[in-house]
Formats: sequence, structure tokens, C-alpha cells
Amino acid sequence: MNELTLEERLNRLSEGARQEFISELIRNKILPSDVIKGRVVLIDDAAQKLLYRRDNRKYMKDDLAPYIADRLQRDGVPLDSGQDSLQEALYHSLTKEPMKRAFWGQINAYPPRDIMQELPPWIAFYFYAGIWTKKTTLFDHKKFFPNNLKNAPIYMIVRDCVLEGIDTIKKVHNKKYQEGDYKNPMQHAPHESEIKERLAKPISRNSAQYQLNFG
Repeated sequence: MNELTLEERLNRLSEGARQEFISELIRNKILPSDVIKGRVVLIDDAAQKLLYRRDNRKYMKDDLAPYIADRLQRDGVPLDSGQDSLQEALYHSLTKEPMKRAFWGQINAYPPRDIMQELPPWIAFYFYAGIWTKKTTLFDHKKFFPNNLKNAPIYMIVRDCVLEGIDTIKKVHNKKYQEGDYKNPMQHAPHESEIKERLAKPISRNSAQYQLNFG
């Protein structure tokens, strides 16, 4: 018997999970300034402590990597090589500013565990980075709108966020590189090629129809 694809596994989840997922995506965004100025207290104690471990904004890459890996594990993402291994991979593969985008994506969404347990770690990482971009972008074609999401398959929403997240990570890193903060440009995000290849595989007619109508 053939193993189910990521699309098949996600799209067979319940309508309740899909609606809960959409509710997370369209709820009001939490900005860094909201937390730092005390307008919002985060429900995740670990994130709240991370932000105030040092002088407010000055959390570092070595704070972010452990939190992101731990949060992915708590979300249900299968970490086959373990949390410490993912944490190390994040730390050595990425710079601080791109990593912050995934962190704030995690602050802004708590997708159903049924969805997250189907996502490999790096896909889940980019998924959260994409959520942050789509919640904060000024471009309407990238934003989450209830009408766009109303009938969308879970897979296509996740896929859209992951691809947006990959693009975000590269753009943020390369902007800091152009400003002289980083030594080298980022030509490809970590695992970008294999993830895009996986997401480019044939999809169902229902998903393809959504892809054509999205945005």
C-alpha cells in the first residue's frame, strides 16, 4: 500500500480542524511592540521569559533556536533526530533576523496539533515564518482574508505559508547582508530545494483549483 502524501494526510483531517486552523490565521496579530510595551501578555510563559531574559528587545540567536525547537516539539512536530539536533541545526544554519520571523509566527498562531504532527521540522519552521509575513504584510495578495480561506484545503494554506516563509527568510537575511550586518548573502534557504521539490509534486484537482483562485 502506498504511503499517503502530505497533501492527502492534511486534507483528510476534519472540518473542525480546518476551521480551528483558519481561526488562528485570521485572529488579530501580536506585534513585538505589543509585548515589549506590556499591552499583551503572552500565553506561552517560555516566550514571555525569553523576551524579558535580557534588556527587552535584546534576545539573541542562542535564545531563539532553543525556543523554536522546543515549541515545534510541543506543537507535535515529529523531531526524529531530537530537539537538541534541530536546535543546533537552526543555530548554525540561520542568522538572528530570519529566525525572529519564525519566532513571531509561533507567537501569532497555535495551529491544531493534528496539522502540526504531519509537518517535518523544516517545513514547520518555514510555515511559521510565512504566517508572520502574511499577518503583517501590507500587500493584499499575501494577506489572510476569510473569504480566501473559507473553502481552502488545509494543504494549500500550509503550502502557501511555507513558500512565503522560505522567501521571507532569504529576503530578511539578504537585506541585513546589504546593510553590512552579515558577511555572506543567502542564495538558498536551508533545505529549500528539497522542500520546494516536495511541494511541487502533483496535487489533486480540488487543491489545484484553490491554487488558481487564491490571492
